[in-house]
Amino acid sequence: MVRDLARFFATGVQESSMILRRRIPVPDTKIIGGSTAPDGGIPYQVSLRHDEISHFCGATLLAKRWILTAAHCGVAYPKEVVTAVVGTNSLVKGGDKYKVEDIIIHEKYNATAITNDISLVKAAEYIKFSERVQPINLPNRAPRPGDNILVSGWGKESEGDEPIPANLQIVNQTVIAIDTCKIIFTGINTVYDTELCTLTVSGSGACQGDSGGPLVLNNQIVGVVSWGVACDLWYPDVSTNVFYYRKWIENYLNY
Repeated sequence: MVRDLARFFATGVQESSMILRRRIPVPDTKIIGGSTAPDGGIPYQVSLRHDEISHFCGATLLAKRWILTAAHCGVAYPKEVVTAVVGTNSLVKGGDKYKVEDIIIHEKYNATAITNDISLVKAAEYIKFSERVQPINLPNRAPRPGDNILVSGWGKESEGDEPIPANLQIVNQTVIAIDTCKIIFTGINTVYDTELCTLTVSGSGACQGDSGGPLVLNNQIVGVVSWGVACDLWYPDVSTNVFYYRKWIENYLNY
């Protein structure tokens, strides 16, 4: 069974059975076994918050008014209550806040199948760039198996009811072949060619990342954190493969 991710994420529903939780794809909201990001070291990172306070998704700065995130993040709250915060690794201090003018959900997003999980957030005014606030490039190729990816986000550091960390976390992951990923998820959820599967080796655990947040390779945004099997050590994380949506993104960048 696959959940409507938008409804699941927005309401914060928790499964009572650990076994069931391990078999249902859910929004990826944890970085387990990662480390604290260097101050100012991830200048493209964005925190999406509702009511200017509560962080609910990660995102990536693309241009002066454009931010990239997952579609299930884009539908979580009305644009009127969403604020984009840039220029800080902290969820409790610093950063520049920008109201949102528009949220564009991919027209083929399917919350049940978890496909085309990508959206764009348009800031209500130009975002001011600085050493701590910089856009990142779109990819010129799709990641290949074995590529080393950097994932960043404020997701929980361990399984359970612990609060999310106040400081941005990072972890390295390795890209695995999409055909291998499809086999791994047989009977759980369909994996599509437009998705990207990554796995953390060295015992760091799964569920890395933070919904909507960036996967970066060679200073290019190659993935948007989408879904995974809740905190299971043996399942990869599944992200939207940005390369396949480059033209869709570029159509809006001058809008």
